[in-house]
Amino acid sequence: MKAISLLFFFAACASHKPKYDPIRTPMDDKNEEFRSCFLESESYKGRDTNEMGVIKVSFTIDKVGKASQLKIVESAFKDPSFHACIFDQLRMIKFEPAKDGQDILHVQPINFYPTYK
Repeated sequence: MKAISLLFFFAACASHKPKYDPIRTPMDDKNEEFRSCFLESESYKGRDTNEMGVIKVSFTIDKVGKASQLKIVESAFKDPSFHACIFDQLRMIKFEPAKDGQDILHVQPINFYPTYK
C-alpha cells in the first residue's frame, strides 16, 4: 500500500512544474548518470539495496558555467572510482554562470535512495 501511495503522490505532483533552480535543475537532469555511477561502483556490490546514502560535493562554477575544483565534503561511500564518476558527470553539466562573471562556490548533496520493486 505504501508504494501505491508514493506513486499517487508523484503522479499528482507531475502536473505542477517546479521552479527552475540554476544549480539543482541541471543536476536533476543527470540523475540517471549519477545512479549509473553508483550501480557500477564497488560501493554498490554487496550493499543492501534498501540502504540509502548521501554524497556531499563541493565545487566551483566558473564564469562559463562549468564545474571545477570538485571535492568530496562528506560521503557514505568509500569508493574513489565512484567519486571520480560523480565528478566526471558534474564536469559535463552546463550550469548557469553568475551574472557578475565571478566564480560561484557551491556545496550540493546527492542522495541515493532505496529502489522499491
